[in-house]
Amino acid sequence: MLSALARPAAAGPYVVIDADSGRVLAHSEAGQPWYPASITKLMTTFVAFRAMREGRVKPDTLLTVSDNAVAQDPTKMGFPTGTQVSVDNAIKMLLVKSANDIAVVLAEGIGGSVTEFVGEMNRTAAELGMTATHYNNPNGLPDEGQITSARDMAVLARAIYREFPEQEMMFRIPAIKFGKRIIANHNRLIDHFVGAAGMKTGFICASGFNIVASAKRGNKRLIAVVLGGYSGARRNEDAARLLEKGFSPMATITAVFRREPGTVESIQNLAVAPVNIQADICGGKRKRAPSESDIEDDTADNQDSDSAKGSKQPLFTDLPPSMDPIPVSVVASPQAQAKMAEDGANGRGKRKRRGKASQNEQPAEKPALAKVVAPQGGPFLPLSAQSASTQIAADATPEHASPNQPLEFTPLKSGMAQFAPPVVRPSAPAPAEPVRRVVTAANGETVPPAALKGQPVPEQAGKSDALPRSAQAFAPEGSLVFAPALRDLPVDSEPPLQLPAIAPLPRPRPKL
Repeated sequence: MLSALARPAAAGPYVVIDADSGRVLAHSEAGQPWYPASITKLMTTFVAFRAMREGRVKPDTLLTVSDNAVAQDPTKMGFPTGTQVSVDNAIKMLLVKSANDIAVVLAEGIGGSVTEFVGEMNRTAAELGMTATHYNNPNGLPDEGQITSARDMAVLARAIYREFPEQEMMFRIPAIKFGKRIIANHNRLIDHFVGAAGMKTGFICASGFNIVASAKRGNKRLIAVVLGGYSGARRNEDAARLLEKGFSPMATITAVFRREPGTVESIQNLAVAPVNIQADICGGKRKRAPSESDIEDDTADNQDSDSAKGSKQPLFTDLPPSMDPIPVSVVASPQAQAKMAEDGANGRGKRKRRGKASQNEQPAEKPALAKVVAPQGGPFLPLSAQSASTQIAADATPEHASPNQPLEFTPLKSGMAQFAPPVVRPSAPAPAEPVRRVVTAANGETVPPAALKGQPVPEQAGKSDALPRSAQAFAPEGSLVFAPALRDLPVDSEPPLQLPAIAPLPRPRPKL
């Protein structure tokens, strides 16, 4: 008969204990043999932790997916044969996804074979005093010889926290991220029940819905084991209710008055056959058959739960995410790597063909202004659109000539690019005769040099309408302005001003 502490709807065994002291706060038929289903993976993980502690493997040791692992029934990751996965990533996939193929990968990679690894699991169970437990596989798939009890699973959970407290985070990962896939944990207490610290769920038709759940509030950690749940929702609610009442200040006193066993080890396992509830769980009475893959939606059959009926203090709520999805990865098999390389080569060939087809297309227009670097490393000299297009048109063919083509640099023999200096337009040819300055009066008439020396000026010499208006003085028309007498200009013209390639440094200031 179920005690008054919890009264879960499930007909299966349960137990809730204090993780530190092992004190039993409540239990019902905790020694009854039961099929464990995927909570078997807690022992698989425990053996893997011990193997890492002993140095047989490391977290980054790569394990290979075998044909035997690929042949396992769901739930599984589905990696092809030859894929490699590290021990650390494998454990995360095992606890979050409950992947049956990854359990075999760990067993073969750590123990050498599934048989050897399962033998180590059974020796570890005997060492811990799990007298009702026997394993035939590392993942919990249906097997009549795969047996445990609520009492034994509580002993195992307590041993995990006692021996590997640094690994407690592995059991409460809310989700993993594999590529673009986000895989959520089947344990819905995580991030929905205050203080939930994870552990493991399991399901097969013969066992119903099982869970090993842990929660911590303050300095107090509790472990609850519920076996034989009718649905995932009821199983989770049963575990949450056990934990909630176990955190009550009166829980220990109530356990004493009910004469509960002092510690979980003091509970006696029963020497009877395990209970098979397949007819109730997967029989024809249900509207929808539960999934064999341990991923049934926890909202199924939730109409009978106390939270659905509007209890005053709902057990579940949407809590802030405790952590982001943890990324996991694998190393592709050689066949997969060869296929990816082939696909990549085909993709490059297609891109190359597309590139050849696009050579005949009109190139995109670029700005007409260009910049050329002076040979001495001077400043950038902008070229106008007209000069740049003129230079390009001189070297380009009529078919491809365009004022918007980029400048081309002719390579030297040494392999360095040849930078052409800025194009300078040719100046006007030097006059054959000496150049003399011409003076223009304010009224626009030209004053010949003879007039400047006091000689008579011919009548025809004077006006010149060819001069631009800008060359005239700014005096009003009609006024008479006489230019002063000027001496003859020198015969030789002044040479053009040559700017130095590098600006001279300023002279030092004299000291005072």
